[in-house]
Amino acid sequence: MSFKKIMAISGTGGLFKVVAQTKNGFIVESMQDGKRSAVSSYQKISILEDVSIYGKTDDMPLRKVMQMMDEKAEASLAMNPKASSAELQSFLTTVFPDNDGERIYPSDIKKLIQWYRLLKDKVSFEDDKEETITEEVKSESTETKAEETKVDSEAPKKASSKKKDESAAEKDGDQPVKEKKAPRKKKTEE
Repeated sequence: MSFKKIMAISGTGGLFKVVAQTKNGFIVESMQDGKRSAVSSYQKISILEDVSIYGKTDDMPLRKVMQMMDEKAEASLAMNPKASSAELQSFLTTVFPDNDGERIYPSDIKKLIQWYRLLKDKVSFEDDKEETITEEVKSESTETKAEETKVDSEAPKKASSKKKDESAAEKDGDQPVKEKKAPRKKKTEE
């Protein structure tokens, strides 16, 4: 499963897997109990692929932070989300030393630990190289189709520009040059 198909919904606990997209939102499935529900596009949602953790120099994508947590899985699984603020901050510093402790709240670290436990066996924290290759192929084929459409649409433009030239000449008082056709011969009855 990809991080692109997992979301957090403001006001609800846990994480949700996107099952389908509807006209006005999504159909999601809870990753805790498997119940499906509809989510409106007006609700505040966050796709995990777009979530990052504040860093002192650069923000770190959530996937990379969870990958670092996975490398220290014993400590990550042993950490109690209900621990004190100092313990939570200390844990995050051991996992992600460059974190910006002033902008990361203890509630964020609790959520990070809970999400890690929920996703550990269901999602790979490694980069999705296969998805990237597939997306590149799709974008190349889309560019090719756009070029073909552009080439096809140029032919009618040329014909319409010829008509515009003729109408512009008529406005100026000039008669457009027309091809002369040979007169038709009448058939005689015998």
